[in-house]
Amino acid sequence: MAFCVCVASVVLLMDGVKESKRVTNFFTATKVGLVLFMSVGGFILTRKENLVPFVPPQFGASSVLRGSTSCFFGYLGYDEVCCLGGESINPKRDMPLAILWTLGIVTSLYVAASLALTGMQPYQNIDEMSAFPNAFHENNVHWAAQIAAFGEVFTLPVVVLISLMAQPRLQYAMAQDGLLPPIFGKVDPTGNLKNGTLLSGIFMTLIATVVPFQYLDDLISAGILLAFSMTNGSLILLRCESPSHDPLLLERLLVVYNALSLGTGLILSKSGSSYIAIFLSMIMVVATIATAIFLGRTCPRGIFFGGMRVSTGVGNNNDPE
Repeated sequence: MAFCVCVASVVLLMDGVKESKRVTNFFTATKVGLVLFMSVGGFILTRKENLVPFVPPQFGASSVLRGSTSCFFGYLGYDEVCCLGGESINPKRDMPLAILWTLGIVTSLYVAASLALTGMQPYQNIDEMSAFPNAFHENNVHWAAQIAAFGEVFTLPVVVLISLMAQPRLQYAMAQDGLLPPIFGKVDPTGNLKNGTLLSGIFMTLIATVVPFQYLDDLISAGILLAFSMTNGSLILLRCESPSHDPLLLERLLVVYNALSLGTGLILSKSGSSYIAIFLSMIMVVATIATAIFLGRTCPRGIFFGGMRVSTGVGNNNDPE
């Protein structure tokens, strides 16, 4: 199944963005409709006793945090929006709106589906492989179980298609900067990145075919989190600059900020719900926020962004040569 879905996605993207956009929009609308159907059905079948206690005491807040990290892959969508920003008509206006709408919709759907699932079935009985279909079966709503099972399989290609659509564009930008071989920056006469799509598709298909998903799940989430951290750090390095009296202050503050963020996550996820862990995590959170504020106040925006002059509103006579 994984092999067939990946190959079909590669073939579709090789034919151009317009065709793949239509297919993506169709599958996305179907996927959202399916999640809404399962959520509404779950809320109708919700039993109050399944949600009490809301956070089981044997797990606590640390387990809630660990569980949330496993669904981090779902938030990759707004990263794909950024990757496709170069094809937007008005990216300055469209991209922020698209990112905010994507985050809002995905978060709302995640919360609604999670509440519906745990409300219609005790969390101990939730099937890891087929949660909603099994939950509908347990509530003797077999027709809804069939729809949920079919919909989950039918809408599966949208995740693969969107992920593969963004990858060649990342490679194109990196090739333009000389970070990847020129073959990834070649565009055919119709404007498609066929080389990048084909090479990425082959690599992705091989991994999807031979590596079980349970090994990829946490690895993908960890990789996405690392990529986001590196991207955000790089953007700050390009946009801001250290003060003249301390040339490496910005770099040091970024290291401290990331170390504090990592430490906070480890304390919350590994130390349980003890008072000591809560106290330490609160200290780490305050220190992280203080570091970010201090960075913003002491490391101003630079006149140059990535080697390009930024308009500062100051006359050219005051700009450095």
